[in-house]
Amino acid sequence: MARRKRAAILQAEQDIPRAKRVRITRASSQPQPTPAICPVDERIEDQTPPRSDDLTSLNARESPLLRLPAELRERIWAYAFGMKTVHPRGNRARFWDTSPERSRKWPVTFTPCNEEYSDCEVYQMSLQGAMDGSPHFWKHPDMMNTNWDVTHHRGLHLCSRWAPQIPPGGEQQFVPLICKQLYYEALPVAWKTITFSFMESGYFQHFLRSPYTRFDLVTQLCIIQLSNCGEPYWAAWASALKSPMMLKFTALQGLNLVLRNHDYRSWDRPTPSVSDIMKTPPYYCKILPTIIRQFQRYPLEKNKTTVLITSHYWENDGGDYTGFPVTDRRIMAEVIRSHLLQTTNKMPKPPKWMQNTIGTRRSVRLNGTK
Repeated sequence: MARRKRAAILQAEQDIPRAKRVRITRASSQPQPTPAICPVDERIEDQTPPRSDDLTSLNARESPLLRLPAELRERIWAYAFGMKTVHPRGNRARFWDTSPERSRKWPVTFTPCNEEYSDCEVYQMSLQGAMDGSPHFWKHPDMMNTNWDVTHHRGLHLCSRWAPQIPPGGEQQFVPLICKQLYYEALPVAWKTITFSFMESGYFQHFLRSPYTRFDLVTQLCIIQLSNCGEPYWAAWASALKSPMMLKFTALQGLNLVLRNHDYRSWDRPTPSVSDIMKTPPYYCKILPTIIRQFQRYPLEKNKTTVLITSHYWENDGGDYTGFPVTDRRIMAEVIRSHLLQTTNKMPKPPKWMQNTIGTRRSVRLNGTK
């Protein structure tokens, strides 16, 4: 009887259509809240790297600094990274004449100048002439630097010769590599507003032949001449200034010329004549005619061209022993400056092998073009 009943139940279950099983959990049994609709971030939705145009527009929206007008940003870049004097250096620059092929491969580093005042400011102070009753001393009180252990004249650029050498590979960047847009905007402004100062001709040769020099942006140079280095020093400078690479300074606007006359070079020497310095240069700068001729090819601006003639490093307690008083220095300086401002010939166009080819890797490295 039990077997028949069990079989009947199984037959009834087979005749009834099988219902779908629905698994009900505690979470699904409770009412679910409607999900909130959040705005989609375009930067998250688009995983492709942004283009430079998109990055620039994004920086303009996100950065308060890069949101400023371009003219105002250029002034900020100039105050932050430019408007200073640097001394470019090449490792072992004194060996340039003996091994130029090796010297050309050495890097160029930039040492900040330690002078408190710019060359233009020192020139303006020198216009006051000599001190009353002391013909060998400058009248302006700031023309003497008393910050060091030894009192010396302003504008000598002692840091150019005695500053510690930066090791190779330690090049100082004018603009920090923290933002691509900032770098490409600020780097040209820095090059345009920096004064590049040279005392050694070898350093100048390194600067001329460096593949990273932005000749098209250099607007101000400073040349410092020593009177106690003799004929080899002047001959090396004459060779550097006559280099064909000088043709690449297409944006040069000003020159700061500093002539350092040491006291023992002035003993028993007559006052240099200013009647014709192109034929009879002063004894403390025999290559002065070469300097004038080379820079007369550039349209130098009057407010950016200065000439300063100093005596020696410091003033002795017993008085200045040099035979070259301040008044005579000022007369000579203005004669030299007037010659520099007389543009004789227009600068010839640089040959094709000097011009940067647009689109090449070298052009990108030099000019930042894309």
